Amino acid sequence: MNPPSLPGWRFAWLAVLVFTPLPLQATPPALRQQVSLNGNWATGGAVPDYIGVTIGTTAKTYERTVAVPAGWTNKRIKIEFGAVNWSATVSVNGTRVGTHIGAWTPFAFDITSLVTPAQSFTLTVVVKGMKVAPTSLPEHVAGEERIVQWPIGYNVLDDSRSGIMDDVWLRAYGKVYIEDAFIQTAWRAPRRLTVDYTLKNANTTAQTVTITGSAALASGGAVEKSVAASVTLAAGERRVVSVSSDWPNPSLYWPNSPTLYHLTSSLTQGSTVLDTETRRFGFREIWIAGNQYVLNGVRLNLHGDWAEFGSAYWGESKTTEAALPASYAEVMSLNVNIVRWHKHPPAAYALELADETGLLITAESAMYGRDYLNLHTPAERATYMTNSVAWITPWVVATRNYASVVHWSACNEISYPPQGDFALADLRQWGAAIAALDPTRPIIYNGDSDGRFPGKTEETSDTTVDTHYPELFQHEPTGDLYAWANSGTRYRVRPDKPTSIGELLSESGAPPTDTRNRWWKGTWSRGLREGEYAGISPAIYRWAKDEMSTPAVANLRNSYAPVALFDRDYDALGIDPLFDDTALPSLAEAVTANRTLILYNDEFRDSSVTVTLQVKSGSTTYATGTKTYTLPLGDHTDIPCSFQVPRVAPTGGTGEIQVVLSTYKQSVLKFQETKRFKVTNVAGSGTTNSVVAFGNVAPALDLNGPTGGTGNEVTFFEQTPE
Repeated sequence: MNPPSLPGWRFAWLAVLVFTPLPLQATPPALRQQVSLNGNWATGGAVPDYIGVTIGTTAKTYERTVAVPAGWTNKRIKIEFGAVNWSATVSVNGTRVGTHIGAWTPFAFDITSLVTPAQSFTLTVVVKGMKVAPTSLPEHVAGEERIVQWPIGYNVLDDSRSGIMDDVWLRAYGKVYIEDAFIQTAWRAPRRLTVDYTLKNANTTAQTVTITGSAALASGGAVEKSVAASVTLAAGERRVVSVSSDWPNPSLYWPNSPTLYHLTSSLTQGSTVLDTETRRFGFREIWIAGNQYVLNGVRLNLHGDWAEFGSAYWGESKTTEAALPASYAEVMSLNVNIVRWHKHPPAAYALELADETGLLITAESAMYGRDYLNLHTPAERATYMTNSVAWITPWVVATRNYASVVHWSACNEISYPPQGDFALADLRQWGAAIAALDPTRPIIYNGDSDGRFPGKTEETSDTTVDTHYPELFQHEPTGDLYAWANSGTRYRVRPDKPTSIGELLSESGAPPTDTRNRWWKGTWSRGLREGEYAGISPAIYRWAKDEMSTPAVANLRNSYAPVALFDRDYDALGIDPLFDDTALPSLAEAVTANRTLILYNDEFRDSSVTVTLQVKSGSTTYATGTKTYTLPLGDHTDIPCSFQVPRVAPTGGTGEIQVVLSTYKQSVLKFQETKRFKVTNVAGSGTTNSVVAFGNVAPALDLNGPTGGTGNEVTFFEQTPE
């Protein structure tokens, strides 16, 4: 049965936009002395093109003139690219500097010896797509089949995602310089700032230098924390130097209060400054406790979506640099708190904007499973593994300082035959490579944990589980959606590790129809939330962006509401009562209706929640009840509730009542939703009881699981963002 087009009055949801984005903070600081080379190049056109161009069987040449600032005397000068697909050969004034192979990751070339401050040079970048790239890049021929040898992060073997895909910079460095700074923040005692600096001595003699990092709010103010160390670097040496300091009272980064800092770092010799840079970060820590994620001591329940720079998902027009702030705001208005940029890394501006708005991010690699990964020989498989592990380093290093990134997705559906059929040991190599570069975030393997295919009974990860399409690609859930999570074994929530469903249902083809999917993506999510899934991510904005004022979107918004109050029995009926009068549940006049409500408190402050239930028919209110509960942050609980069904039906006929469910914090309305019931007439007369009775809440959830936990347990408590 498909929902008909119905007038909006039938759906008395209140669109409470509890996740209103804050005003954007200042844009990221300049990393160092630099010149942006973005723009319209004399040869090649627009740089960058975030969607990509189709190169075809011939290479595409980009060329422009670049002026070197006069003040860069005695500096090391580098040309730096955010991403070029699929291979790029860079030349300066006709002299080849180098070639980079591999999509979606940054790279740089030192061009100091080829350029002069206060003079201009000609920069040439020759880009090859898949069809003409070197054999070692993406392919060789095995019969009629092309075999990919590098991660490409896309569905098909074409070169439509080619070209200069992200920012291009000319940057100046000292003769001893900061090559990288990995900023790590620990919330658990002791609160601590640690910076791993990668330092490079480009001189021909040893140099003794002092590295100093100073952190101040991005919005302005005095330095709040400094770290420093002295080190002697041999000629030509590159070394990682770690510095740290306790920081008892930083301003924390929260999704609803995304406070950011600037870390300004300098290399000095005495009073001489050799090199300086500035990076942005947020002070927060995410970890796993039992089968849940924790952010700064508060349980973090992830309600997500997935996106891509292309027409198949959010759409190209919604992901441009100019449009993305409005797109993020709309996504967050749906109570989505995390987005997975699907199949490959996004442009840098998408992560920068997420930092500023508080939208959390799953950072996903380009290891994406499709049938072109059926590598036929051990040598082919070994080549791909070598290349993919190498691909991870620049990706993680470029991404790990973004505060919005809360976990890594090492791959997507790459163990599914025939998409790739990679062994779980292969996937774990990627996880190990990521963890070696960033041990501060959980790692997931999107869609590669469920063991639903022959030979895939072992879970990929020891710490997380992430499945896709638990009812397969185009099937609705069956039975009581609240019982679904415990009705089988394949997708049951694990007691000792966070369990997520990264993709639900589909949007194309039948059955089911697209329209029913829209309703299910909200309603099914309610059962998954109650079932303790740590992450729920159906595709949402790809359709909701064109239907923001529709009842189906209102249902979705309320299903994700952080401070929600659901009628368990009503939701368990599925989606039909939401749009079909014949499917409305029935109550008899004058009887006592016993309902089980589920109260959620998924915000990051204030454990006191007031709930209200009103029984109405039309403009008349027959009964009202209000009660305040203390509910730990990130938790939910069952609330028994009862009321007398009012006499609203004509003799021998049926009437209707509306049950209005609301939540408040400090008198601020957080959630409201109306459920409709048929009322049948019964013999008798009398008045209607106006009392709504609420019971006590059930005991708090045991997040340690039945086996007593994993040793990573914490006690969740009231946390007020600083």
